[in-house]
Amino acid sequence: MTQKIKTPFSRHFENFQRRWLPILVWSGAVLLTSRLFDMRQSSFEYVGMATVNDYVISAPQDAIIDTLVVASFQEVTKGQVVATLDSRLLQAQLQTAQLEVERLTADRQAVLDAWATLAANTARDFEKDARRFKMDLTSLRLDALSVNTKLALAQIAAQRAQLAYERSHTLSQSQVSPLAKTEDLELAWRELQAQISQYQAHLMQLSLSSEEATQRLDQFLASTPGVVHYDSKQLALDLSIAVQASRVEEWLVRSEDLVLRAPAGGVVRAVLASPGRSVVLGEPLLSITPHAPYALIFYQPQHDPKPIALGAIVEVRRLGGMVIAMSQVTALGAKIERIPESLWRDPAIPEYGQAVRLAPCLELELIPGDPISTRLVEQV
Repeated sequence: MTQKIKTPFSRHFENFQRRWLPILVWSGAVLLTSRLFDMRQSSFEYVGMATVNDYVISAPQDAIIDTLVVASFQEVTKGQVVATLDSRLLQAQLQTAQLEVERLTADRQAVLDAWATLAANTARDFEKDARRFKMDLTSLRLDALSVNTKLALAQIAAQRAQLAYERSHTLSQSQVSPLAKTEDLELAWRELQAQISQYQAHLMQLSLSSEEATQRLDQFLASTPGVVHYDSKQLALDLSIAVQASRVEEWLVRSEDLVLRAPAGGVVRAVLASPGRSVVLGEPLLSITPHAPYALIFYQPQHDPKPIALGAIVEVRRLGGMVIAMSQVTALGAKIERIPESLWRDPAIPEYGQAVRLAPCLELELIPGDPISTRLVEQV
């Protein structure tokens, strides 16, 4: 029987030092390095989300809603008509301006008749001729003002005819409305467009005639000695014409606000009014949630010692995604606030931090609410 030889403890310790101790030391070093790297990364990485600000379309003036052509949760494109306001009040105001133009025309004629009886000598003949030149110029301005008013009325009517034609065309494609009605509406719209072109051509001709009348008046006053003074009636007439011209310009600008369009593509989130309802300036009519995120926001934990400055460069990626984009800090929150619950690490423990806003990263194709992961790259 072979006797077992007992190995001394010193030999076991020596074998442990040569074989197992290096493995344990290197394994510990790898674990410690990995832990330190994770801690370093976590101290500079933050979570956040893509956010969006809704567009609220409000009444641009006191008016009555004519049509609301969209419904809640409907997709809209940028520039699409979403609502129209009743134009009857504006039309009435323009027609009143037209009547005022006719009254001024009659006053001008009365002044012209009174001036026709003047002058028995050279000075009066000079004044009479000068006034005739001025009345020619005033007549052209009145004609231009009248045509401008008719043009504004025709443009409003054309907008309404276009909307009626587009609605009928959509319904006829769905075989809800007869095709003949759509063709009649299109013909009416085209006729109004032709009428608008005629008015615009007439205005251009009147403008050229006004320039020629002005030149004739200047040449006459320069070639004949003496000073010609406006009398009170002529001055009042000129001021009235200027007032009416300013009013027509104002109403033309206001007429452009009667058709409300979507400022961006998105989804109608809420319709806050209905056709036939009276609204005041600034009253919300509907809200639209755009497709693209308005901004990216992440939260720096409350006790994070790393300061973040405006303009800092940040890496952004969708949480769990591989595509990385670069962004920049555009705004910092004014105070510590409660972080949204969806970003809490523990659903039972609220977290607080400072909001940091980033510029959008379109290449990530984020939608509102998508969680993101950010990493601070460089301070500016």
